[in-house]
Amino acid sequence: MPIASRADDFDELKKLEKEYNAHKAAGRYREAEPIGRKMLAIVEQSFQARPTIIANGLNNLANLYQKQAKENSEVPDP
Repeated sequence: MPIASRADDFDELKKLEKEYNAHKAAGRYREAEPIGRKMLAIVEQSFQARPTIIANGLNNLANLYQKQAKENSEVPDP
């Protein structure tokens, strides 16, 4: 992959990361999920030779799913 393209992807990742973290910090996990998936897709495509970067992205998404599940299980029945 050309260096300029990877730099563009890195810039996009940083932008998405800020948005993802803001949603996650506010407990808006449903809004964070598609952003996390997009980030992972960029990482998989751009950094395929760096499995640790991909693993980190997968781990972040897994943590988000755990928070969503916990939030859903804590909702009291009416």
